[in-house]
Amino acid sequence: RITHQAEIVRDSLGGLLAVSLTFTVTVAGAVAGLATLVPQLLPLAVAPMAVSLILFCCLLPAMAARQRSSVMGEEAVAESAAAALAGLRDVVACGAEEQLGRDINGQVTTQTAALCAVARMNLLRTLCLAIGGWLPLALLLAGTPALVRHGVSPGAILGAVTYLGGVLQSALD
Repeated sequence: RITHQAEIVRDSLGGLLAVSLTFTVTVAGAVAGLATLVPQLLPLAVAPMAVSLILFCCLLPAMAARQRSSVMGEEAVAESAAAALAGLRDVVACGAEEQLGRDINGQVTTQTAALCAVARMNLLRTLCLAIGGWLPLALLLAGTPALVRHGVSPGAILGAVTYLGGVLQSALD
């Protein structure tokens, strides 16, 4: 179990570093591309993305706590199951099968609640990141007639849609 946990931590740290670097470079590229094509769109793209990232950062402690509870619950289930299997003869000899079943069932129920909490946090995380990925695109599409009236070419708008819909959304996903 310790090896498994160490592997999870190592993979998580490596993934975090890779995702952070990719995210930073991709967002910087998208913002630079938008600034070059249609500078008027920068507030429409950067503001929702900033709000999204601030909300995400506010959720991080709660997400970490839920994940920690999930890992601890998994450990408790594994520990109680291992103890039950190691002493199964004694449990049967004492007639304590029902009590053991209730104990393990309690651990599994606690683990289920922890996993449900992790799933709820993932939903909030997805909604938070959707604000930064989809809202700028919706604002661009809603503001397209005004941009065209102010001299922005359809090609520049299509390029902005590509930056927002392809590059920025992929960075936030």
